[in-house]
Amino acid sequence: IILAHIALSCVESHAFQDLLKLLNPTVFEYIYTSGKSVRSFIIKEFQRRRMRVIDELHSARSKIHLSFDLWSSPNALSLCGVVAHYLTADLQSRAILIGLERVKGAHSGENIAEAILRIINEFGIAEKVGYFQADNAGNNDTCVQAILDEISPFSSVAHRQLRCYGHVINLAAKAFLFGHNPDAFELEIENLEKLKLEIRHERELLAQWRKRGSVGKLHNIVVWIRRTPQRRDSFLKMTGANTQFKRLYSYPMLNTY
Repeated sequence: IILAHIALSCVESHAFQDLLKLLNPTVFEYIYTSGKSVRSFIIKEFQRRRMRVIDELHSARSKIHLSFDLWSSPNALSLCGVVAHYLTADLQSRAILIGLERVKGAHSGENIAEAILRIINEFGIAEKVGYFQADNAGNNDTCVQAILDEISPFSSVAHRQLRCYGHVINLAAKAFLFGHNPDAFELEIENLEKLKLEIRHERELLAQWRKRGSVGKLHNIVVWIRRTPQRRDSFLKMTGANTQFKRLYSYPMLNTY
């Protein structure tokens, strides 16, 4: 029910109950038939497994390093996800999600730190926390410092925060593709996409990409090839209709062109 995102009340459906009886009549009498009962069972199971995680964290052979990130959920909640990285008692590397805490108010470093500190205190790992990893936003520096002020006053951000390598690569790629001001370029493209005149819009869009040098030219070539089925077929024929290339050509990321 949880993994498939099925409504808890599904167990109250006679059709669902008939399905369970068909699969295994002998266990049907032990199956919950009330959505409230399923909810209670899920919460109890969550608490039981959470205690197992707490025990494992307390018995960890290494420091517990935390990575975190903040984003908005589809139902417009600001959530901070925290992942713990550590070595278990039998020296197995482990990375597990230990919290999805809601952040209320502005996404300031202090507010994010408050959410993360709640998780640290709930799991009782303040004395075992090692390094922090997050993206390179300034509010994350403030966040880590606020956390350290609470759990390790004599530590500094410079010695306890690791930079996110993936975010560094992302920034470098955007600078390569869009120049020194990628945000301005993306905004310019978004404004062009809002134009209703399709022909003029397409010409201006291609012109903007043409300014991006070789990457922009590659973009325009892909757009030209994909414009008609005949050009696609000709392009595949010119490449020898290689099977591996066909798989690459149909990859969803290329469809964004």
